[in-house]
Amino acid sequence: MQQWDSAYDIYHKPTNLEVATFVGEGCLISGTVTGPDKVKCSLGILECNLSLPCDSGREVDVLVRPEDVLHVEDSPVQAKVWHKSFRGPNILYQLGLDSGEQCQALVSSHHNHSLGEPIGITTEVDNLVVFPKQEHM
Repeated sequence: MQQWDSAYDIYHKPTNLEVATFVGEGCLISGTVTGPDKVKCSLGILECNLSLPCDSGREVDVLVRPEDVLHVEDSPVQAKVWHKSFRGPNILYQLGLDSGEQCQALVSSHHNHSLGEPIGITTEVDNLVVFPKQEHM
């Protein structure tokens, strides 16, 4: 037993990385807390509710879930399709970022992109799961 809580809190405020990856998909991206509820990472500056309070300047790993990454054709942030998994109405894309990190995006299957193709992405995050670097290394 790692965490006893509501399903909502286990998903949005997991106590550790093991719980976070057990209850849902996502990728870890390095980031720096730049202010209250604000993290700078390779996806840009994310402003949202953080899963735990962190001081400004704190290095964190950010768990970005597929539903947090939106496909936007004309976005200045581009990612390359590395892998895709057809899921009926959606395709789960594994994307490579310029930083060398990866993220996932759950995109309508009407957008059938090829492997190696760059696509525009943006984020829409309400709750961001963060893990201070020293706590899970």
